[in-house]
Amino acid sequence: MTAEAIIALVIAAAAFLACVRLWLRQRRAPGPRWRLAVLLLAQPLCAALLYFALLPPRMGVQQNRDTLVVLTAGSTPAQFDRAEGQADAVIALPEAPPALAARGERQPDLATALRAHPEAGRLQVLGDGLVARDHGAVAGRTLAFDESAPTRGLLQLDHPRVLVPGQAFRINGQARDVATVALLDPAGEKIANATPGKEGRFQLEGHARTAGPTVFRLQLLDGSGRVVERASVPLNVITPRAPHVLLIAAAPNAETKYLRRWAEDTGVELQTRIELGGGIRVGDAVALDEATLRRLDLLVLDERSLDNLGSGGRARLHRAVGDGLGVLVRLDGEPPASTREQLGALGLPASSDEAPLLRADGKPLGWWAAAGRGRVGAWLLPDAWQWVLQGDATRHGEAWSQAFATLARADADASMAASIEPRVGERSAICPLSSPASVTAPDNTTTSLLRDGSCAAFWPRVAGWHWLHRGNGAQAFFVRAIDDAPGLAREQLRSATRALASAGASANTRKMVAASAPRGPSWPWWLAWLACSVALWWFERRRLATPASEV
Repeated sequence: MTAEAIIALVIAAAAFLACVRLWLRQRRAPGPRWRLAVLLLAQPLCAALLYFALLPPRMGVQQNRDTLVVLTAGSTPAQFDRAEGQADAVIALPEAPPALAARGERQPDLATALRAHPEAGRLQVLGDGLVARDHGAVAGRTLAFDESAPTRGLLQLDHPRVLVPGQAFRINGQARDVATVALLDPAGEKIANATPGKEGRFQLEGHARTAGPTVFRLQLLDGSGRVVERASVPLNVITPRAPHVLLIAAAPNAETKYLRRWAEDTGVELQTRIELGGGIRVGDAVALDEATLRRLDLLVLDERSLDNLGSGGRARLHRAVGDGLGVLVRLDGEPPASTREQLGALGLPASSDEAPLLRADGKPLGWWAAAGRGRVGAWLLPDAWQWVLQGDATRHGEAWSQAFATLARADADASMAASIEPRVGERSAICPLSSPASVTAPDNTTTSLLRDGSCAAFWPRVAGWHWLHRGNGAQAFFVRAIDDAPGLAREQLRSATRALASAGASANTRKMVAASAPRGPSWPWWLAWLACSVALWWFERRRLATPASEV
């Protein structure tokens, strides 16, 4: 409850008690009834005046009508000519084309420009859009965005950031006016290519080999084979810590036997709990309580075990998944409706058509989906143990390794560093930070980060792999060069500026701006409250004094 609401409730309660007092005291007093009515009606009036004396109404938000035209990267003379007639002032940000920037006032950033033009209430942004540096200055103003004409090249790029050695990865993207997209490994050898399909979307696959930060590359080619654009695909291939896994089975089976053997060989910390019926269990005495679920990285169980948890146990498991636990359910075939419902309650779609696939050696093993901070997956191979009997233990191990690496609880530090995607010369926010931190660049220069709350700002000077140092740990993140994936950079600018334009027009934003407006003066309300209170006191005292004067 806000302070304004508390003050209003206290004043309203006081006015109500005053009305009750008046009614009990004067309902039997001689004199006309209209006097009591006046006294009762005056109480809420005095209460309202007191409230506005304490909290004067906010002044209306000043609606500045001037239009400020903002030139950004990619602005064209045609855009300028269309907007010039509506402009009260024109400013050019540092990214604006030099030839066009000469036709406006050069400003180092949007905040500085708005201080020079405080009357500007509407921004007309031309070109590719505003960089992150200028987003905060837009608040409270209407923003219209006139985008420059789309150019060919990369529009979207989605790929995993952190992998384990040997793990397969998939790259999804979108490009405009491109004939072929090729994927090159770190040595520069082409390992895959794709032809963009509907709406320019494409998909490529590769494998991470050795541990360490590495960079694959995309080449976007036109119909004649000329390179239209190049884009880095940074992958941090790490050797993960051994996950803590609990395997629950409703009955002993061959898969459990060979999975335990693989876990012992690879160093996975695997505990097992196998039900023999009649309440008899073998294996590790592990209770599936909240403390155990917090300690686990991955829980593997079959359909019957999932059902045996009961509604309370599945609800507890759902909360643990939201906190980061991974869950893998082994299916014996097409799951019944009850199992599909239970998987859906954990956050897993009913079919692989609605989620990313688990794959090993290019073949599907099952499917998975993110749920909160964790992941839930379904395993489709009840007889994968037969690969071992056929002499292909490596294939069996790779399949389970892929599943464990995909679903196990993520390393929070590695995930945080992987989410940082800066570009040379651009501001990037590193969050969250709860302790002093520094960044080491590829040229071995180290920069201490100055925290502002739980985040820190960072402006990289060189491209390549950087290292974020916090406490006793370090995480790698990649910085793109200025000319790396320029089409992607332009599309990101445009998307962010479109979002600013939409937010500026929303009702919530207008309410926030109105709520931040200054309050008006309080003295007129105090005078009005004082006059009302004095008049009410005189009127009430005159009413009480009347009977005595008549005696």
